[in-house]
Amino acid sequence: MLRHARFELFPFVNYHCALNGSKTKRMILPQLLVTAVFLLCGLIMMRFPPKKINPLYGYRTLASMRNEEAWQFAQKLCARRFVLLSLFSAVLAVFVWLADLQEPWVPLVMLASLIGGFIYLFRTVEKKLARRFPQA
Repeated sequence: MLRHARFELFPFVNYHCALNGSKTKRMILPQLLVTAVFLLCGLIMMRFPPKKINPLYGYRTLASMRNEEAWQFAQKLCARRFVLLSLFSAVLAVFVWLADLQEPWVPLVMLASLIGGFIYLFRTVEKKLARRFPQA
């Protein structure tokens, strides 16, 4: 009963028709959803960057919050990196879909790409901040 109600409330959960029941292809859908969220976040940060250093919105690290110029630089760079991360994630999802990997590998590849993407994002932004705004 509960399972039936879940499918009535969330019809997009039943991917069986659109993806021909392949487990690999069904597991790609969450990756594409995360990719869309990353793209949306990157585009929002590009279009509406935070104007001032604040505790809620933006790329917030010690290096980025050091001064106003570093803050603006970090916001622009992080937004571009977020869009790049979303495009990489989408390409990887399509590759996994076409390769039709076996079940244990699909979530591992997707999780590794997300973790690796965030490490890349933080590492590159922090490295560029350190080069452009060295500590006095």
